[in-house]
Amino acid sequence: MKLFTERIRTDLGPSRHSEAKYQYLDRSARPAFIRIRSIIENWFGNYPEDHKADWKQRFCVDDDVGHLSAFLELYCFTLCKAHGFTVVVHPDRSPIDKRAPDFKLLWQGRDFCYFEVAAVFGDEMSGAERTLDGVHDRVEELELRNWFVNPLVRRSNHQAPSITSLIKSINDLANAHCPDQVIATGVLPEIQFESNGWSINVNLIPKKPEARLPDRRCVGLTSTARGACWVDTNRDIYSKLKKKANRYKELELPLLIAVSCYDPIVDDEEYRLAMVGAPLLDGRSVSLSENREPSLWLGPQGLQNSRVCAVLQIDAVMPWTIGSARGMLWHRPSSENDELVKVWRTPQFRFDKSLRPVPLSAGQAPQLLMGLPADLLFDE
Repeated sequence: MKLFTERIRTDLGPSRHSEAKYQYLDRSARPAFIRIRSIIENWFGNYPEDHKADWKQRFCVDDDVGHLSAFLELYCFTLCKAHGFTVVVHPDRSPIDKRAPDFKLLWQGRDFCYFEVAAVFGDEMSGAERTLDGVHDRVEELELRNWFVNPLVRRSNHQAPSITSLIKSINDLANAHCPDQVIATGVLPEIQFESNGWSINVNLIPKKPEARLPDRRCVGLTSTARGACWVDTNRDIYSKLKKKANRYKELELPLLIAVSCYDPIVDDEEYRLAMVGAPLLDGRSVSLSENREPSLWLGPQGLQNSRVCAVLQIDAVMPWTIGSARGMLWHRPSSENDELVKVWRTPQFRFDKSLRPVPLSAGQAPQLLMGLPADLLFDE
């Protein structure tokens, strides 16, 4: 059973902005993607035979949410195997509602913990974001070899803007200016485009003469479709962690949850807020009584969700980021699982009494544990 089509591939170019991730992964002839496909096929070969057909059906799709969710499962399966665990897929399925944890990990032949995989997408896959991807594709079709085009959204709407009018405005702006004169003056050509509730600021940056080549991307700096907004990705992460923590009525083993957020506006602090809620203020954490953000491990009555022994924070892992994605294990406050501390090999952290992160173990990067080549993404 193969994941990718058997065909001659010749396209060495980049993906289209609106192209499904599986489509590009399957069609690209770039050397890096040839290596990535081979690695994923090898990982898939180690997946249990009884579960291969179902996983492949979820992975080989044009829906990025389903595709990346399935890929995250295979990535976690492979990472756990690299630690030396025996991994049982969908163990102890309930005869009533058919639900079961994603994995059960066994260490040296005995049950160790259950393992759940949580992918968080926020607004990354929203209709407005897909509309903006379509705008980027149309801009690329202009083939403005002299310019980088930077469309920055200030405001968006559920109704799409007039893309034809926007493209004409960008083309007219480019034709009205000389890139060498702009370099000399340092004043960038700019327009403010308004349509159907969208407000998009577009500026042009001249390329250096040696970079004015055909078949090169012209979309440069971009934004999300949200425009200027408060960042509260921690609430999306928290909601997914809470759902996973309370999915099963009874579990006889501790639960470890791996979470990866694919929202482009996310950092380590968003993950920490989702786990313990209290923000860092001027270098110190607020006290438990001051905590106001909803979180996995801290609630109005103090510590909660004790069945979750740890959270594995994984950078937004995609097939082409497996060589760089971090994996950091966060232990539940006031209760590190000593056995897990000993056997887990990526970086580990705990929270002190002020809810500040404290390193437990430097560990190894996931890509080293998984034996990935250092030149994975080199197109040579």
